[in-house]
Amino acid sequence: MARNNNFALGLTVGIKNLFSRNAQEIRRDYKRLGRENRNLQGSLSDVTAYRDAQTELDRLATSTSATTQEIRNQERAVRRLQRRLTEAGVDTRELTTEQQRLENQLRETQRAADSLDVSGSGMETLASFAGGAGVAFSLASAGGDVNKMERLAAAQTGLSLEDIQSSRNERLDVVEQTGLTSAEVLTAQVQALQSGFKGEEANELVMTSSQIQAAFPLQNQLEVMDAQTRMMRAFGISATQASDLFVAALQKGGDQELDLAKVVKEYAPTYADHGFNAETMMSLLAEGKRSGARDYDSVADPIKEMMNARLSDVDMFKKLMGDKDKIGTIDTLVTDKGLALDVKNALYRVRDGVADGTVENKDFSNLFSTLVKVYELDRKAYRNIVEGVGGSRMAEDIGINQMKAYEKAFSNPNQSLGEYGGKTEQAADIALRPLEVAMAAGRSMFESMATFFTFAENEAEDQIKGGQM
Repeated sequence: MARNNNFALGLTVGIKNLFSRNAQEIRRDYKRLGRENRNLQGSLSDVTAYRDAQTELDRLATSTSATTQEIRNQERAVRRLQRRLTEAGVDTRELTTEQQRLENQLRETQRAADSLDVSGSGMETLASFAGGAGVAFSLASAGGDVNKMERLAAAQTGLSLEDIQSSRNERLDVVEQTGLTSAEVLTAQVQALQSGFKGEEANELVMTSSQIQAAFPLQNQLEVMDAQTRMMRAFGISATQASDLFVAALQKGGDQELDLAKVVKEYAPTYADHGFNAETMMSLLAEGKRSGARDYDSVADPIKEMMNARLSDVDMFKKLMGDKDKIGTIDTLVTDKGLALDVKNALYRVRDGVADGTVENKDFSNLFSTLVKVYELDRKAYRNIVEGVGGSRMAEDIGINQMKAYEKAFSNPNQSLGEYGGKTEQAADIALRPLEVAMAAGRSMFESMATFFTFAENEAEDQIKGGQM
């Protein structure tokens, strides 16, 4: 037992000595500048996308063949991009000036990254670790294993070997920070590349999903990555923001049925199309589950049913609201005529807002608030009206506590989730024991040194092929 403790202590001290304080500071600077670089590039991409979307909207507006629905969908796309740019501090009224500012900041960030001095960082000590023949043989074996895994990944996915190998250093960084194996991280990297992500964006997706896996081992990492990917594309957010929101919902609502990733993957595009942002969706899921819902699907589906079917179906809506001189369900069942009018006005506002893309969180919050008042007045009337609003699942699976949770989530999504920024990294840091961190860092260091032998193997292969030619 003492020998194992001494080994762990020696490994920990050795790793701390290997990566000196200077090296750690450089690494932190690179990460900070990398984040700034990604954010600036994202804003520049949004500026271009906003220009293109506005141009397309102008074209549709003057087109004789464009339908009303096409124009509304394009208006939503423009508003969504405008909202993202505004949140990033970009003035959409001065796009040319703002684009120049962002480009200048991007150049400054790149110059700062290029100026970082890596001399004396402690990495030169790596060479001294490969001194003995036994160590060299072990490193050669490890290098061969990594090379084999990368080649299998390239063969099975159709991706180039260069694409797979180009992210090796970043994968080792993930191994070190999460304790996952190289094989697990490589599998995640392949999925990120197959999903269309490249470079820093792919590396960020792999790191954050691996951190979730480290902190929540019952989650399926590849399903989590699918959920992150849907959120990133539907809401225009980064992998880190998607993972932080996912972790915030997990911590608040739990996931006994292990369906959160699947639900996010299924519902994110629909919710985004109706003007929700990512915070609103994850707040709804977390609040609904925390209030006693059976699973996340029973929270998400009634909202989708309400928006996609009940409020958009003309006949169903008339039955609920009444038509001309025909009395509807609400006026028939709600004895308080003032409350009945409030419910109808709230429904009109949500229906019209969903149709033209102007619906806001406060409109949904007001609707659910009035439905809660109906419950307090007459539970039988409440059940029939709620079924008309959101279908049988809203009437049968969503109790009054979940209805109040809907109201709370819509009224202030950020308050429901709390300060979620950084939650993924924090959860992974807490989950890993110091010994696990040390062992992971040791594996990362060992495989990093083994990379030399992979390069030698690839070089030998090139020479053999050259001789055959």
